[in-house]
Amino acid sequence: MMERLLDEITLTLEMLPELESSTVVRDYVRGNLIKRQLYKNIMAKRDAQSSLLYQVQHGHQTDIDYLNGYFLKRAKRIGLDLRMNKLMTDMVKAKTLQTRQRINTDVRIEETSLSPQHQGSSYRHYWSA
Repeated sequence: MMERLLDEITLTLEMLPELESSTVVRDYVRGNLIKRQLYKNIMAKRDAQSSLLYQVQHGHQTDIDYLNGYFLKRAKRIGLDLRMNKLMTDMVKAKTLQTRQRINTDVRIEETSLSPQHQGSSYRHYWSA
């Protein structure tokens, strides 16, 4: 999945009209240097918990639209179909919504402790001293 996500992002970069005349960017993207660099950065952080995962697990607003949104919008404008990035964005949003619904339906229970003197005659000892 990660490979396809990176393929779609690099294809989008390669097709952007404003980068068309830049030989440096074109060589970086077409030579797979950017893909290797992105992969290296991702793998270097693989043991760290991502902020996106934390946001999803706690039902917080995610930054998925910022992270993938740019590429999705630009790809749409130039006629590219980023199915994997769209799928990933939709999955993150769905999981976040599911977490929010679970959090909002939890019933909070508060436990209070009353000492025997506060419970009066209704308190019964089940042990002997």
